[in-house]
Amino acid sequence: MKKVKMILITGLMITSMAGNVFANQTYINGSVVENTITKDGTIYVPLREVADKLNCEISYDATKNIAYVNETDENGIRVALEIFPSEVKEIEYENGKEIIKVYELLPGQNPSDIPREVFEQDGYTYELKDITKNTYQSRDVQEHVETITVNTKSKDIEDVLKELKPEIEFTSEDGYSGTLKLDISSVVSDVEGYQTSSYTTSEVREYPNLPNADSSLVPKEITVSGKTLKLATINWKSANTQTVDFEALTDNYTAVATYTGTGSRSSVTGYIASANYIGDIAKISTGNDTYTAYFTGTKSVVTIEELKAQIKEIKANEKALDGINWTSIASVLGILTGLAVLAFILLNLKNVKVYSSVDGVYKKVGSTRLKKSNMIIDLNQFSSRVTTPSFSIVINPFTAKHFKDRTVAINYGTNSYQHVIQSEANKAYQFDVSY
Repeated sequence: MKKVKMILITGLMITSMAGNVFANQTYINGSVVENTITKDGTIYVPLREVADKLNCEISYDATKNIAYVNETDENGIRVALEIFPSEVKEIEYENGKEIIKVYELLPGQNPSDIPREVFEQDGYTYELKDITKNTYQSRDVQEHVETITVNTKSKDIEDVLKELKPEIEFTSEDGYSGTLKLDISSVVSDVEGYQTSSYTTSEVREYPNLPNADSSLVPKEITVSGKTLKLATINWKSANTQTVDFEALTDNYTAVATYTGTGSRSSVTGYIASANYIGDIAKISTGNDTYTAYFTGTKSVVTIEELKAQIKEIKANEKALDGINWTSIASVLGILTGLAVLAFILLNLKNVKVYSSVDGVYKKVGSTRLKKSNMIIDLNQFSSRVTTPSFSIVINPFTAKHFKDRTVAINYGTNSYQHVIQSEANKAYQFDVSY
């Protein structure tokens, strides 16, 4: 097992303390990393997988160009010098090819650091044509119901509607906003509260034909409408007088009695009305800026020196190039047409055969070329002929010997598999890979 540096595809590096490589698989904390890219002895892995494998959040300090795991390990993660594309597309036209690379920059990364240099791939030379910028925005819409209440002096619907606006502007705590309209059918009015007040009531009654002005002859309490009133005052009136020995004497009295009592009553203090406002609210989210680089490809031109070097390489591997008549080719090297024919053969020489599993049996789906300058086998070009993502790769003997102990990347879909070539003398090299 060997430990390696790992640089995140999104732009961050994690030290060998967390990652290692064993049996051509990359591990972080003992878990296999699904997506990796190997370049110059460095393994590049996605930030999202590192955070998942370490079970932590990664914070980024743009001022120092450093990221931290839980802000504790200052050496755990640092910014990579290279910016990698998040998406690569290859388009073939009648007159050439175009490669489109999409970059999603992190805070602190500069678009001027996007690679712009000329590169070669599969016999084509690619030059930067244009770079465009796009700011990602998304609009999320939700239906919302907001209930509000208002105080009113009456529960009459007309009085209530005077206190309610036909529409309101609403903004939620999480940033959604919009205009909501009153739903009249939802208006409900109710008593807000009651208050109790006391009052005094009185009743006057007369009691005639009393023999004398004796208060004991007058009832002390009476009942009026279910309420008990108590005697408060008595006024006496003479109803009849007689003259005895020249003195006027009263022999009949009327008592005028006043009764009093207290009572209480409750009254409404006010009314409260509730109503629903309904409508759509929306939130606009802005993501990181993305940059798209367009590279135009043209057929690479082969010089005489390169032709001679490639002829020497082909002659050393005659067994792998059955059917080529070297004598005939050499005889026409002195003329321009011969050079053009040879250049065409060399540019289109394919040294890798690709087989795919069909019903448990591997069948050839095509051939491709593996170059020193681009140690990548792209299986996506055979996707239309593949039924299951299981492949067998066969590298011809000379190429396998020439690239012994070199790491080759095998790409299919969004996944990349790294393999170290271990060749045997004068034998084709074969290995299997599944996605």
